[in-house]
Amino acid sequence: MPHSIQFWLAMSIAIGLSCLSPLAGAAPILGVNLVGSDATRGTLGSSTIAGVPGFQQSSWNNIAGTDTASTVLQDTAGQSFTIASFGNVSATTASLGLNTTDGLHDANDQLMNGYVVHGVQVADKIDVTSIPASYISSGYSVILYCAGGGTYPEEAAIDLNRIGVLTRRTYTKETGGFDGTFLRATSTDQSQPTLGGNYFDFDNLTASSFTVLFGPSLPVGSLSYLNAFQIVQTPEPSAGLLTSAGLLLFAALRRRNPRSC
Repeated sequence: MPHSIQFWLAMSIAIGLSCLSPLAGAAPILGVNLVGSDATRGTLGSSTIAGVPGFQQSSWNNIAGTDTASTVLQDTAGQSFTIASFGNVSATTASLGLNTTDGLHDANDQLMNGYVVHGVQVADKIDVTSIPASYISSGYSVILYCAGGGTYPEEAAIDLNRIGVLTRRTYTKETGGFDGTFLRATSTDQSQPTLGGNYFDFDNLTASSFTVLFGPSLPVGSLSYLNAFQIVQTPEPSAGLLTSAGLLLFAALRRRNPRSC
């Protein structure tokens, strides 16, 4: 018996949905690796994959210096970002360090090896002024990697749209160098920081620009470390999920009219 109109409609939807997301599983990511004082040990190759699970990437931008002026960097899709400034809010130069506590065993050790460090008498910052429209429309996350090899408190806060208002603050306390395992800092209570946290994740952002400040409320003399950071575009629904939705619709229509196909 010829298939019904409902059958062909459902099949068309299933096939069409499966083609809607060519970038599924490969959302663009801007990755910035701070090389540290040893370029040989701290530089990531263009094909080297590193990062916290779920945000792993190649094509990291390696930065050897500590302060930048309108540096243009590229994400994994070739889109450009402008980092208006990176370093200390008082424009003094930070120092580059090397986290050698655990040696180099894989790409993530290499990523977490070099860092920029400041004392936080004045806060460190990342100032991002040019975010592609595709990131803004889909939303994005900012991932900050922090491990200095000591037992220091860390604080990250974000000023969305750079209006002078810190909308989120997160705290961690180091318990030594990077040991190969990533742990997200989630505490919003300075008196009870996430112990052993080595990365921050500010998610669900849509601002056209932002400033991240490190240690703005920590005691004078504290140290603030940054190994790397990422800006991750929120991925579109995967092709697999979209195809499944279409097939579920097809199955539902068949159940409603089992003799039509």
